[in-house]
Amino acid sequence: MNDSARWKWLLLVIVLVLAGACLMVYPPAKTLKLGLDLRGGTTFIYEVDVPADANAQRVIEQTIEVLKDRVDPQGLLNLTWRRLAGNRFEVQMPAASPRVDALRSEYLHTRKALVDTNIARGVVAKALQLPNAARHARFVQIAGSNSIVMDRLVALANAHDISQPLTQANAVAQAEYAAAEQAINELVDESDQAVRAKLQADVDAKLKLLIEKAGALNRVTDQFSAAWDALLANNIDLVTLENSLKLSNEPGPRDAEGNPGLSKRDIAADALENKYLGRTDAIAAVFAAYAEYEKEKGPLDDPEDFKRIMRGSGVLEFRIAPDLRAVSNADQYRTQLAEQGPRSSTSERYLWFEVDDITKFADTRAEQTQLLADPVGYFASTQGLIAGQFGDQIYLLLSNADDQCITQADEGWKLDTARPGLDDAGFRAVYFTLNSVGGQEMASLTRAHRSQPMAIVLDGKIKSAPTIQSIIATSGIITGGRGGFVEQEQQYLIRTLNAGSLEARVSDDPIYQKSFDARFGRDNLESGLHAAVWAMVVVAAFMALYYMVNGLIADFALFGNMALILAVMSTNFLGATFTLPGIAGIVLTIGMAVDANVLIFERIREELERGAVIKVAVRAGYQKALATIIDANITTLITCIVLGYTATAEIKGFAVTLGIGILATMFTSLLCTRVWIELYIQFTNAKTLTMVPTLVPAVRKILHPKVNWVNKRVPFFMLSSVLIVGSILLIYSRGEEMLDIEFRSGTQVGFNLSQGKSLELREVRERLDAVAKSHEIPQLEGDRAKVVITGEKQGSLASGFSIQTLAANENNRVSAAIVEAFKDVLDVKVAIDFDGSAESAIRHAPAYPIVNTSLGQNINRPEVFEDVSEYLGGVGLVIANMQPSATTEDVSERIERTLFQPPHNQYGYRNFKVIGLELDSNLEGASGSSEVVEDEGASGQGEEILYRSVVVVARDHATNYVDEPNAFRDEGGLAHTQWLLVRDAITGERSLGSVASFSPQVSNTMKLDAFLAIGLSLLAIVGYISIRFRSFRYGLAAIVALAHDVLIALGLVALAGLVADQGGASAFLLSDFRIDLAIVAAILTIVGYSLNDTIVVFDRIRENRGRLAFGTPTVINDSVNQTLSRTVLTSFTTTMALLTIYFLGGDGVHGFAFTMLIGVLVGTYSSIAIAAPLVLVGEGKQQAA
Repeated sequence: MNDSARWKWLLLVIVLVLAGACLMVYPPAKTLKLGLDLRGGTTFIYEVDVPADANAQRVIEQTIEVLKDRVDPQGLLNLTWRRLAGNRFEVQMPAASPRVDALRSEYLHTRKALVDTNIARGVVAKALQLPNAARHARFVQIAGSNSIVMDRLVALANAHDISQPLTQANAVAQAEYAAAEQAINELVDESDQAVRAKLQADVDAKLKLLIEKAGALNRVTDQFSAAWDALLANNIDLVTLENSLKLSNEPGPRDAEGNPGLSKRDIAADALENKYLGRTDAIAAVFAAYAEYEKEKGPLDDPEDFKRIMRGSGVLEFRIAPDLRAVSNADQYRTQLAEQGPRSSTSERYLWFEVDDITKFADTRAEQTQLLADPVGYFASTQGLIAGQFGDQIYLLLSNADDQCITQADEGWKLDTARPGLDDAGFRAVYFTLNSVGGQEMASLTRAHRSQPMAIVLDGKIKSAPTIQSIIATSGIITGGRGGFVEQEQQYLIRTLNAGSLEARVSDDPIYQKSFDARFGRDNLESGLHAAVWAMVVVAAFMALYYMVNGLIADFALFGNMALILAVMSTNFLGATFTLPGIAGIVLTIGMAVDANVLIFERIREELERGAVIKVAVRAGYQKALATIIDANITTLITCIVLGYTATAEIKGFAVTLGIGILATMFTSLLCTRVWIELYIQFTNAKTLTMVPTLVPAVRKILHPKVNWVNKRVPFFMLSSVLIVGSILLIYSRGEEMLDIEFRSGTQVGFNLSQGKSLELREVRERLDAVAKSHEIPQLEGDRAKVVITGEKQGSLASGFSIQTLAANENNRVSAAIVEAFKDVLDVKVAIDFDGSAESAIRHAPAYPIVNTSLGQNINRPEVFEDVSEYLGGVGLVIANMQPSATTEDVSERIERTLFQPPHNQYGYRNFKVIGLELDSNLEGASGSSEVVEDEGASGQGEEILYRSVVVVARDHATNYVDEPNAFRDEGGLAHTQWLLVRDAITGERSLGSVASFSPQVSNTMKLDAFLAIGLSLLAIVGYISIRFRSFRYGLAAIVALAHDVLIALGLVALAGLVADQGGASAFLLSDFRIDLAIVAAILTIVGYSLNDTIVVFDRIRENRGRLAFGTPTVINDSVNQTLSRTVLTSFTTTMALLTIYFLGGDGVHGFAFTMLIGVLVGTYSSIAIAAPLVLVGEGKQQAA
């Protein structure tokens, strides 16, 4: 194959590779997995207390699996779990996007609009008493545009109007009949018989008239009742609506023509529209809004929601499962479940519980097929269990009798451990141990129910239902029946049982937390991409202008490089995500990618200047640059590998991105550009490759100096010594103040103010001083905490700030204090404390059954007359002495939001109302009253009405405490679950924009990791250079240059912190940069970059010395002068890229970009003036020897 054909075939391969890369990336919004700092979210690190005699790896991996099962069993929350070094694990939780909030609000709005069109009997009853004209106007308001409802209201009014005179006539007839009977009863025995006969005749006549009037009234009353029934029948049932929305939205079986059938949800929607006439559009709007919301929902709304789930999960119960023979009315239970939901049981003896994973109840493929096809029939036929279906979920009926279950109501018992073992037949089984109290409870339960299934219930969901084989006390065995458990079933059951005993092993709160809300993530993404685009434009423009055709080819290679990086990142390579430091890695790659092209082009230019023909010059240029490119990129790749294994997820994104960029650069610079240049020469018959130095002699002369660098080494060494000593003094003077909280422990909080709000930096510090004193957090004082402006700035005012303090955020005390300080200008929800907020058991909660139409009669406050007739049979929760006070709208919004968070989302929607009970003390003093006030949302002054006490009333269609007063204290009933919902909603908080907290143990670990990363990088790089150049002297020279670069870079970081508050510093975006993981990454990148420059010079020294054993001063001077053009050009392009990051990349990469800028400039200087001359150290002695 000739050269022309080979280049064409290679071109085809390149085009296919790059085209494939572009296809892999498209569409980037879906293919690229954004890190939490770009999409919003929180990283948590928890510590596990591993027993001394246990296998740490096994315990932690088991802990992670158990927590996965109990926190997110279906994987719907998009949580990422991974084990860390030591006894720790990390959980990443993405934030819900602003679009999710908007879609949820739209769904709630459409649902409320539908529910609000339900007819309230009390409202209509009052309207019936109005005069005709007023009544008609009220009917128009009630019916709205629903003509069917209007017709039924008119029919009801007609029946009412007809019944009124008949009711009055019947009352008159009753009174007359009663009077006639009284008259005859008052006669004495001796009365005249004629008088008695006359009175009796009157009684008979009055009775006949009464019967006539009563008959007429009864006929009209039946019509009136039928009219009421017809009117109220159009009220949509919320349980039915929620049940329908939870059905699958997957298309049904295709018809004969191949068209997909309706989904279960669509069928249910059609049924509702046909049942509730005149409400088609409103019902369709609810289903459409829910469908849109369902597409986007998934992640938890707030980090506090996740922490609450972690603290509250793991509730373990054992319940006997009754068989079909014990429950004669099983079909009635199933009907109640299907129509009213799992809390519909009217008996205290049995309750429905959801099956977590029904496939765990089938062993063979045939059994799984049968189970999935007919779950109810399968459970009945194979295990004798009573199963039912609600929506798409399968439930089993379990006992709720005290002597047939062990629940959290039975205090003192605890499961200690569960472990694998073998039964008597040698098959897999599970052994478990209980404490002494648990052993007594279990022995009593299993003795009475041997050979019956005992369901293991975790967090309200059935995990397994093994059969009791023998009496179990403190130690027991659960067998898998015939054949025992398969290994997966055994491990699943062990994890389930151990879930209830994990609470003591896992830290209650994370030892590390770092949060970014979705808005912060979006801002980071926009600023990062903005910087990347500008970096590419600036570098590409320079290359095109300086190298002309070669520059355009390099630009094509640069775009190909970006495509390859993004393509590999789209595969989630090594688990890395696309982070803000990752974007910085791409921008840095842009600057460094042209380095290989500059090396090649400068080599080609040298060959052309020597008189070589163009094809020979191109071939020689690529050959001579190859070794240098490989050496330079391998040293940077070593840094990336070390960072990838030791850094956090965000910095890992930088390491992986830069590493991929290095490999992609070698492909595009060594292969792609070579093919394109060869084909360009072939098709254009070019005789030379035009560049600025070949057109402008002055430029060529500048880039080919005749400087004697060796003779100038003493002044250079002295200058560097001064800079190093100064840097050390600056670093020493700053001390620990240079370290970020990642290395010292503490808390960092970032926030943007509400729309249109802004503050001066002085006012921010004053607010911090006040709250530091009131909350007793001295580290939060304005002059001790680090305050940085992060938002938009107009003059002395700013809209966003970052506050960093050494105070630990235990129990959220720092973030709560900051919220308190800025609550009037922040859009966040603070935690509200109230009487009884720590209670979990319903028997201790301030909860009351609603059995009277007057609210006060139910909650023991007779002075309160609020009508709660719509909530009869439900529950009233008194939220007293709230700190701080809140509006009824705020409390309602909190409850609505929490309804969608686990575990509360499993109970469906309940109709509730928040009623103001006692005004805030300030308002109370002004009004002179603390009685219930009708809250219209604003006071006469246009301000919201604040209450210190409110009542939340709620009811559902499955519960009626009027008929079932004994069910009020049931665990898992309406009162209990509504109390937990309201308690969590009010005491929960919405986090600030970004929160990072570091415990001392995490900070110490990060210090060690940072030192380890730097140490390993230096050792690996020095070892590689020493081997590659066959002399330790080269490695030593490189180390000295690296120490020089790193110390000066850190010294200027320290200096920036000292002058950050000085006039003019803000113009250069100088800030109090502190050493965090991003700056550690910058230092390691400086190491790689500086070595890159140094290796280029070392390679030229090795080439120029030829067969000489040592480099002479002449060889070193010539080598530095010959590579100066490449060094200057590469540093220039990299500096331009870094300047775009620094000025456009945002606060998240500000410190990184500053450190890198200093490192690149100092590294360029050191490779020329320090590293190269150091190669001569000791050489004279060796030559003499």
